[in-house]
Amino acid sequence: MAVTAAAAKKVAAALASHKKGRRFLGYVIGIAAFILCLPILGVLALFGWLSGSSEADWSDPIAQTIRESLPDEALTEIDSAWEYQINQ
Repeated sequence: MAVTAAAAKKVAAALASHKKGRRFLGYVIGIAAFILCLPILGVLALFGWLSGSSEADWSDPIAQTIRESLPDEALTEIDSAWEYQINQ
């Protein structure tokens, strides 16, 4: 075990002493971090929709601006389609 640690320390020192070696270490660490985060990203992608509510969030200022700029006919169509979807 001590021999392996000493060899790894020498390899790391050799890589860190050169610009291309530091770049390689950065890529290795970045790819390893990404691979470690993949399971978390997968769980969020699969089950993230469970955390949201079933209603549209009109409290957002951009959504409010869009809603105010729509004509009344479009708003009634949107609201009726939304009510139909909720009642299904």
